[in-house]
Amino acid sequence: MGTFDVDVLNNPADAFASSTSEHLDFRERSLLFTANQLIGRDWSFGVRYRISEAELDQRLPAISQDIYAQAANDHRAVMHQLAMNVNFNHPSGFFSQFQSLWTAQSNFGYTPDQPGDDFWQFNILAGWRLWRRHLDVTIGVLNLTDRDYRLNPLNLHGELPRERTLFTALRFNF
Repeated sequence: MGTFDVDVLNNPADAFASSTSEHLDFRERSLLFTANQLIGRDWSFGVRYRISEAELDQRLPAISQDIYAQAANDHRAVMHQLAMNVNFNHPSGFFSQFQSLWTAQSNFGYTPDQPGDDFWQFNILAGWRLWRRHLDVTIGVLNLTDRDYRLNPLNLHGELPRERTLFTALRFNF
């Protein structure tokens, strides 16, 4: 953390760059449940739920809280994610998938208050597998509803598209 030292008695106009120690203690706990089920020959579905609680304790031990209120911060964020998908796989190689993802986050200990977010994103994908699944071509649209979001980076999470996005992929599997 950067600070400045000022000699107010001799030369108050001179400020010298300095530093002070900072103590960070981060911990994140997560719980994940997953279920997948095959329905008949061509259909399957999956559900995944994850809850994550992250805590960051930040201290500037050399600075008194009486002088600087932000010398000690305890931040906490709780994130819920529910992902569901429906898959179709035809023996000819054609496949499609519909995905939905719900994310909700609550933040605690911020001054000023930092609101969380609660949103859904939907994705649709289709493609073709060739040469005994050694090659697949996929095209799709991510974030169908064009929903932006504001998540606190305290919780670890994969980056989601912030706007409607065309997705294409060409994969070789050996």
